[in-house]
Amino acid sequence: MKKAIALTLTVLLVLSVLTPGVTLAETTYVNVSSGGIPPIVKCEWEQQPVDVTPYMEDGDPEHLKDGFQIFPPLQACTKKMICYYAIVTDEEDMGNVSQVFADVYHPQYSPYPYDDSVTGGIQKLPYFKYEIPFSYNCTGDEAEALVTAAYDAGLITFNEPDYDIYEVLNELDKGTAALWMGCEEIDYEQPAGMYDVYVYAIGTNNDFSEPLYNQFEYLPLCGIEVDFTGIDFGSINLGVEKMIPGDTTWDNPAGINHATVYNVGNVWTSVKVMFDDMGFGHDATGAWNVKYGARMGSDNTYYEGEIMPYEERTLPNALGLSMMDELDFSVKVIKGTGGHQGDITLDCTPVYPFMDPVPDYVVGLIDENHCNEIPPAGPDINVSPLVVNFGSVLIGNSSTLRNVTVKNVGTENLTIGAITIDDSQFTIVNGNISGQTMTPGGSANISLVFTPTSTGAKSGTLTIPSNDPDENPVTVSLSGTGAEIPPAGPDIDVSPLALDFGSVLIGNPSTSRNVTVKNVGTENLTIGAITI
Repeated sequence: MKKAIALTLTVLLVLSVLTPGVTLAETTYVNVSSGGIPPIVKCEWEQQPVDVTPYMEDGDPEHLKDGFQIFPPLQACTKKMICYYAIVTDEEDMGNVSQVFADVYHPQYSPYPYDDSVTGGIQKLPYFKYEIPFSYNCTGDEAEALVTAAYDAGLITFNEPDYDIYEVLNELDKGTAALWMGCEEIDYEQPAGMYDVYVYAIGTNNDFSEPLYNQFEYLPLCGIEVDFTGIDFGSINLGVEKMIPGDTTWDNPAGINHATVYNVGNVWTSVKVMFDDMGFGHDATGAWNVKYGARMGSDNTYYEGEIMPYEERTLPNALGLSMMDELDFSVKVIKGTGGHQGDITLDCTPVYPFMDPVPDYVVGLIDENHCNEIPPAGPDINVSPLVVNFGSVLIGNSSTLRNVTVKNVGTENLTIGAITIDDSQFTIVNGNISGQTMTPGGSANISLVFTPTSTGAKSGTLTIPSNDPDENPVTVSLSGTGAEIPPAGPDIDVSPLALDFGSVLIGNPSTSRNVTVKNVGTENLTIGAITI
């Protein structure tokens, strides 16, 4: 007798946090200097933007562990932003440096392709991820507030033993050190573990600093997405197992059967399954009247049969990073009649840490088109960046150009309204696209400068109206600091003006004390005969 059975799917994504056990390799660097005193990276840290999480790190919001920790987004094709900060000084050039950047490396033993040592034709050490250029951010009170918040959260690595929080705050207060920052995204499928960060500074004489080494942790989490909402076994015969095979084509929107599973975590992931009894119950001996089977992939080596109702079973293979594979389900009814309906619960379990070479049981296919976005219907504006800091600029002088890029990522024409700025110290010098129409896929740069008229922190808002139906207007935050013009002629600055050598034994020299002499004027300063 044929029986009609329908099975409804309930998808449950469970996240599992593990402590990674990865041993990191030592790295050696060689820097070439053209002479002079190289700059110094005094401290460095990572954090998430405060508008994303006020705790600066979503992986440890109570800051129970030193260092930066971040969770993966656990959603296909998404990213999270990480901002890298450094306090840098160059005594030879009164705190000025020409460039700051960070080299970031994937965790050791990351699987292919994250173990690559060549990126963009540039030879790097193994596991290189990317190089992040920093831009000058601020000094003084603003920088001190950022450093203090990061220090209180336990995020900062200092260039020990010479520097600590008090020395750094003092340098920022004097203006002889500055805060630099660079931000970059980390993808959902980047491997979990400890990422190595090396921050460098380059002085105006092309002198490279020693790198300051730090680490942050991309916390290991498993996650899966599926493209089906149910399994329909149709009509079956009693005592005969029937399988409904999945496929490796991602269905959007999700439907019935053709089951596919996708790894959206940052670890290798095994799938756990659990079925209910669909109302078949037990026979007179207490045995179940229904049993199930499941398999990920088409290799029958990994088939799990004889799964009883409410028994959670982990399938024996695992999905690689950002990979997908088919899910096959089978049912066998021993006794029963009529139509039945029930639930499947899917879970994940992490396979971590990574191993080299990759085990045979790690399977899956790469879907090259999985993250190709379908453009939104209608006009859709995209503006980047949404925050622009011009740094410190002398009164009456203009900053270097900063660009804001406007794109139409929709399917219809985007019409830009009248662009405004609410503070005249920030101006558009090129690319004012007010009143223009941007075709789908089009983009334009708005070039801005900051010309302060007085000292102190300044802020403004760039407003970009358009016919985007759900993002109108878009605002960009502008900021900068007006700096006092140096005195005309030579101008000496000596610090400190008093020295205390403490208690010293007769006939013995004290420890040395430094007095710093600077020319903060606009012409050469000639030093006469120094006497004591």
